[in-house]
Amino acid sequence: MRRHQEMTGFTLIELMIVLAVISILLIIALPIFQSYASRAKVSEAFALASGAKTAMSETVIANSVWPSNNQSAGLPSKTSIVGAFVQSIEVKSAGRISIKMASAPTLNSDLADKLVVLQGSLGKGSVTWTCAPFPETTVAVRFLPPVCR
Repeated sequence: MRRHQEMTGFTLIELMIVLAVISILLIIALPIFQSYASRAKVSEAFALASGAKTAMSETVIANSVWPSNNQSAGLPSKTSIVGAFVQSIEVKSAGRISIKMASAPTLNSDLADKLVVLQGSLGKGSVTWTCAPFPETTVAVRFLPPVCR
């Protein structure tokens, strides 16, 4: 007597369909993930700049004059304030902070050697900071935090 064997497992077409669906999802998700990773790297710049923002705010509130460089703001040299993705943070005149991203081996071409500029404005006893895309800012707007867009 001949016995009928039951087949178990997936057919080739089922496996190919699953592979196609996974490929499509990866094609959609990869650019989104890369953009997220770049925004996370730019966020380090804003975290490192918080010390410079505080020092500049204290200086301008105490003296009614913006510091013109890192030394007059009581900060170390611009190349001493660094991070994994930040090359330097420099205090500029007129309440500006210039943040230079690291070079190419650390970052992709969208961020390598690009600048982010923050602008302070003195109010009644307080300083507010703007990070809108200034002409000096060379980091693409899509990588800046939402408050800067």
